[in-house]
Formats: sequence, structure tokens, C-alpha cells
Amino acid sequence: MKKLLLGAAACMLTLSAMNAQTVKDPATYPEVEGYQITNLWAQCSKLGNKPAEIIGANNRGMTVYKGKIYVTNRVSDIGSLLVYDATTGAFEKKINLPDSIAKASWACNDIQVDDAGHLLIANMATDLAKGRFLVYSYNLDDGTYSKVLEYSCADNPSWRIDAFGVYGDITKDGFLMAAIAKGPTVGGDFVLRWNFEQGVYKPFNNVELGVVGAKYIQIKAYCPAQKPIEGNSDGPRVTPIDSEYFYLDGQASYATMYDMDGNIVESFLDPSFADFRPAQPGNNGVDEFSYGGDNFVVYVCANTAVKEYPQAWNICKLGTGQTFAGMKKIARIPEGGLGSESNAVRTALPRIEIKADGAYIYVFATNGGMAAYKMEKVAGAGVESSVADNFSIVARDGKIVLSENADVEVYSIAGQKISTAANAMEMNAPANKGIYLVKAILANGTQKVQKIVVE
Repeated sequence: MKKLLLGAAACMLTLSAMNAQTVKDPATYPEVEGYQITNLWAQCSKLGNKPAEIIGANNRGMTVYKGKIYVTNRVSDIGSLLVYDATTGAFEKKINLPDSIAKASWACNDIQVDDAGHLLIANMATDLAKGRFLVYSYNLDDGTYSKVLEYSCADNPSWRIDAFGVYGDITKDGFLMAAIAKGPTVGGDFVLRWNFEQGVYKPFNNVELGVVGAKYIQIKAYCPAQKPIEGNSDGPRVTPIDSEYFYLDGQASYATMYDMDGNIVESFLDPSFADFRPAQPGNNGVDEFSYGGDNFVVYVCANTAVKEYPQAWNICKLGTGQTFAGMKKIARIPEGGLGSESNAVRTALPRIEIKADGAYIYVFATNGGMAAYKMEKVAGAGVESSVADNFSIVARDGKIVLSENADVEVYSIAGQKISTAANAMEMNAPANKGIYLVKAILANGTQKVQKIVVE
């Protein structure tokens, strides 16, 4: 009987793989701003083919690495990874993790890949005064692992961490970030940051709070505006963009960009962005990427209650200086959403891989399923971008240096024009340290906007 059951299971897996290769989002996506979106595959409750392994609240994190999709999986408090082929969506295998990772309290809750390709797995910490927030680096090639962070805080009972973000190379110079869940009475208006130098965790001295450890970032305001402040609420997610800015997306708020002091930098509060606002908050997920000489943001725009397109994401081309101003919507994916099955943990993630032939965008919702899309520069629309891609802007020795002559405008990250130069290859950098945006217009009219760091 066991052999028969195993044979039936193998048959079901084969059918599942075939299904993953053939079932697609039925929507047609027109060319917008010189970019074409094509669905590669979709496996979700909306289409009735959600992967059999995606069940309830078991799967709260997802990442993409070297052509594979890795989904966290916790069953009976034992954590593992589910592996899918990113090209077809076909389920490949389950990876049983070492006990230290698999059996940590609320194990294997979230997963990320740092800028150097290290796979990081974290648990969920429901009370930092009694429990620990644990982050491990796991080597997929040989199954070895190491502990990156073990964090607790005796003075903060009921502080809860569900998910985390990473920036840089965690074995060299980088940092981890996480938002405290729920409301302000239990720390739910704080985001924590852990800095690493040469792979070593460096505690931060929060002088005003008298706390040494993670850097405490108190969030000053939310979008939509909260009166009284409800805080980060359920399942909040932090996505660092660079060393100075991060997105925070919580159950009661839209994806919003902040500086490291907790001030809003970019949000949908401005009435001019009304057409881009999510239908309502609830699910959490956002990321930025660059492709074809342009910059883009992908953010969840609907939760399970939006009947027309439950659990969907907007892809938008950012305006000059990687800002919301002048933003253009490229597509909503899936146009009809992944489906309305319950997503109590609020995970709704976009993940992006940039390849030579396009930008690959993968979306995943807990208990809802996943889908994959390819975004390509339309033939004939990339001439200016290829010119811009070969044009460089760097900051060094107190100067802004260009690879060829151009008209230059320098802006603060908030959009204020700082200085200009005409037909120049070099100009003085701003006197104050920080991140700036440089807009260069070449002789043929091609434009390039790039962030620089003045140190």
C-alpha cells in the first residue's frame, strides 16, 4: 500500500509541475513607458492551482536566489524550506534545516538574501524580554550554518518581531532591520537596526533612551495618518533601500519611506499621489529596483478584502531622483490579484531578480500563492537607456565627476536643488556629507539620475 501511495504522490507532483508550467495569469499587459510585462506562471487561490505545500499560516517568508524560490515552512513548530523552480513555479523539494534553525522558538519565520548572496533565516520573537530574536546564515551548498544575531531586551516585555530586512554584506559591512509589531503600548512605533562591521555586530548607544544594543528608531508619523497612532500593527515589514532610508509597511499603513530618524521621506499622503495609493492597507510588502536606465518600486496595493483584485501589487516607474513625484504606473500584478483566501500574517512580498534579458518580478502571499512576471524594455525603447547605462557619475575627493560632458543638477534627497553646472565633466560636491541626487543631461538629450554619497 505504501508503494501505491508513494506512486500516487509522485504522479500528483508531476501534474503539479506540469500545471506550474502551463497555467498563467489570464490578463494582458500593454506596453507602458517603453516597458512590457509578461506573466511567466501563476499558482494561486484565484486560479484554483495554489501549491499544495502552501497551507494556512505555515509560510510567512519568501526569497529568490540563483533561479530558485525559497519559502519558509513551519509545521508543528519545526522549520524547513520549500524550494520551487523560479522559471516554471514547479515544486522541487523540501530542505530540512539543522535543529538550531529548525527548532528555534517560532522557527523559520522569515528569509532574506543579503547583497553578497548569503541566505539568512530568522525566527519570530513574540516577547524580547523572555525570548530571543535569532538570525542564522545558511549555506545551501553544504548545509553548514552560523548564527548572525541573537538579540533580546529584558526591559521590553511583549516587544514582538515577525520579519526582518537586510542591507549590504552581513559578513563585512551591513545591517539588519526589523519593526516591532502591534501598537505603541508594546513598542509598536519602533524600528530596530543592528549594525555589522567586518562581520561583527556593533551595539549602538541610544543615548537619549539609555539603551545600548540595537539602534532604536521611533516612527514619527504614518500613512494614512493615524490619530491616535496605531503604530506598526500586525506583521510589519522593513525594507532597507540604502544606508540612510528604508520602507516600512504595516497592517494599518501603506508602504512609506523613512530616514533613520523615523521621519517620512516618501509617502502617499500627498494628494497628487492619490491614483497610486493602495486600495486599503492590510498586507505588507515593498521593494525597489533599477532596470533599463530607470528606477522602479513594487508595492502591495490590495489586501484580501479588495474584491476586484485581492492581493495584488503595483509596479511603478519612479520620477526624477528616484522619487514618487512624476511616478508612472506600469502595471498591477496580477491584474485580478492572487485571491481572497485569509492572510492573517499579512505577508505579501515582491522579490526581484535582474538578468541580462529583463527584470523578473516574483510575488508571494501567505496562504494565497505566488506568480512570476518578466519586465522587458521594448525594442527601440532602450537606445537612450543604453547610452545612459554607459555614462557614469561618481563622487570622489570633494568633486562630482562625470564620464563625459553634461548639464548637471544636484538635489538633496528631499528634492531641493543644491547646485548646477553647464556642459561640465566635473563640479564641486556639496559641502555637507550625505546622500544626493545628480541629474545629468547629455548633449543628445539622454538623461540619467543617480544617487551619490558625499563622505
